[in-house]
Amino acid sequence: MLYLLVTGSGTWDDDAYIWSQLSKLYLQHGSIELHHGMCPEGGADLIADAWGNAFFFQGADVAVVRHPMDRHQFGKAAGPIRNTAMVNIFKGFINQGKNVACHAFHRNNSRGTSDCAYKALTAGIPVVTHVRNGDQPIKTVVEEQLALFQDAA
Repeated sequence: MLYLLVTGSGTWDDDAYIWSQLSKLYLQHGSIELHHGMCPEGGADLIADAWGNAFFFQGADVAVVRHPMDRHQFGKAAGPIRNTAMVNIFKGFINQGKNVACHAFHRNNSRGTSDCAYKALTAGIPVVTHVRNGDQPIKTVVEEQLALFQDAA
């Protein structure tokens, strides 16, 4: 099983791209526990959620775990607090010897996506970043690139 952390921009609108990436991971691993931040504005989190629900209801070995932020309690700090909590869960998975990965769908320099991906990288979670700026084609960065997220630290 792959324990997959998905983080992404609330403005990501290419559903087909995320569905294809997650489908490839499912075919490679046979089962996925997908974690995401449940961004209420939509974007990558809700696209990943829809993919997970569709596969689950078709009988696939897919589970979706949502980690919504608590803006009422934490205000503007809610997103980074939630991101830290998700990464800490994945650090626990690593300590248990579980297969983990993070896919970041980064659009137009999203601060929240940068924050979560940077925290994942520094925690030792393998990160694959899909970068989309404006109308440019999507670029995938597979190797660790801390410099991509240094402003998020």
